[in-house]
Amino acid sequence: MNARNTLTALMSAALALSPLAQAQEAGNPSEFTLVQFQDATKGWSFARPGSWTPDPSFKDGVRFVGGDEALEWRVVSSTQTPAQYAGALKLGSGESKIGLKAFKQGSFSAQVRSSKLLGKSAVTGKPLGVLLDRWVFSPAPGKLALLSVQGPDKVFDWEGNRDMALSFRLK
Repeated sequence: MNARNTLTALMSAALALSPLAQAQEAGNPSEFTLVQFQDATKGWSFARPGSWTPDPSFKDGVRFVGGDEALEWRVVSSTQTPAQYAGALKLGSGESKIGLKAFKQGSFSAQVRSSKLLGKSAVTGKPLGVLLDRWVFSPAPGKLALLSVQGPDKVFDWEGNRDMALSFRLK
């Protein structure tokens, strides 16, 4: 095998291990390209996956769905700090915290694993385990922004969630 063929083989192997390839293999076609979403009435803006669509039935904020994944943004009034709120998050039945991580801008990520299944994949029809990533930070005094992202455990993108969380702006 010459150097060019070796490089091509290595690049193909790396691509096969990429999150996009894993997601496509798992039957999840959502794109990893983030686009800006703005809601002038709420004064929000944030990045979200470009291929995800809004869920008009969600009234407590904004929700986008893509394949077997979903994200929800809410803004609430609170006297708690993001650390207090994230530390006191109530877990649902079958959920357990994996960890609580602090990030810049005073944000916290409460990473949660659920023993429940999402049900069957909307894409492949196979049973899916679920991971949740819940973000809390204060975009303005007395306000907390809450991001919740859920998706299949085999292709969950913690870093992509961080990018979406840190893109949030409240005017």
